[in-house]
Amino acid sequence: GVQGAEGVFGGASFEYDFATATTMQDPGTGALRLNNSTQNSATAIALDHQDVNGTDISTYLATIDASTSTIKGHVKITKKDDSSKFILATISAEVDQTGWHQVTIGVVGSSANSPFSNADDIIVTFARTGDKGDSGTAGAQGAQGHQGVQGSGGGTGTPGAQGAQGRQGAQGVQGSSGA
Repeated sequence: GVQGAEGVFGGASFEYDFATATTMQDPGTGALRLNNSTQNSATAIALDHQDVNGTDISTYLATIDASTSTIKGHVKITKKDDSSKFILATISAEVDQTGWHQVTIGVVGSSANSPFSNADDIIVTFARTGDKGDSGTAGAQGAQGHQGVQGSGGGTGTPGAQGAQGRQGAQGVQGSSGA
């Protein structure tokens, strides 16, 4: 049989249109943009509440933001018909704006500095990180270390050399006798 198309990064996937504008504001229905024109240097994503199919992703992004882990999840942006073009990033925060979301990211990998062109059809896949686990119990105190070796005493310094004797000054001129 015919080989199927390559699957996408695991998680919840949504279809968006890529916009090359870099301002962090509502990118418009079904659109996504990054905050840097060098796409793999971006630190934030702005994406509309709804993907191109009208699916509201707000509830899903809220579950990512609710993670108690430092890294709340991962996001992979892939060109729809060419999965060799991608950006993969960690998610550290998400803010639900009016009609759009701002997601704080840290890029960990990409296929190129700027793999996407304006209006590219892209797939955005989110994977949530589990909640941070409880702290473990404190470990037992370690054994006391060995006492260090005592240092040797310093020797007495040698006396300095005596300075050279100065020269005697010349005798002064005798004064004139009085009248």
